[in-house]
Amino acid sequence: MVLDLERRTKLRLDLGCPTSEIDICGRLIVERERYVRLEEELERTKQNLEDYRQLFSILLRQAESRLLAHLIPEVFKHNLSRISQVKAVYCFQRKNTLSFWIFLDEENWDAEDQIYENYGEMLSTFENFDIRMRLLRLWGRKPEDLLPAGRGVKIFGE
Repeated sequence: MVLDLERRTKLRLDLGCPTSEIDICGRLIVERERYVRLEEELERTKQNLEDYRQLFSILLRQAESRLLAHLIPEVFKHNLSRISQVKAVYCFQRKNTLSFWIFLDEENWDAEDQIYENYGEMLSTFENFDIRMRLLRLWGRKPEDLLPAGRGVKIFGE
């Protein structure tokens, strides 16, 4: 026991301040443990940051998808409203798929060419969406007579 006390005193004198009896070894051990805890906390923080980045990226993709799902019908409505022969346009949405039913009074090749041109622009502009189109001729009927019961949102027409 005395030898152990002598060794500690000699070590304290070698490594510390002999007048105030400060133990540097003990302080180094405490600082080392603190440093290890800080490193562990940093690793947890880095992992949490990466998790948050991934979640935020998913959230941004969802927000973009929802925004575009509302924007696409408006853009299509604007483009088709310039074609006077188009009587009505209905939109059906299911997940990432938008289907448009476009109604003309009768056969009109010029109007159909313009519609298909607009459709092609929509496909190239919004590549991540599955956009489908169905062109129908009314021949005196109402668009509601040809639609599935209670389905579709009217985005343009009489």
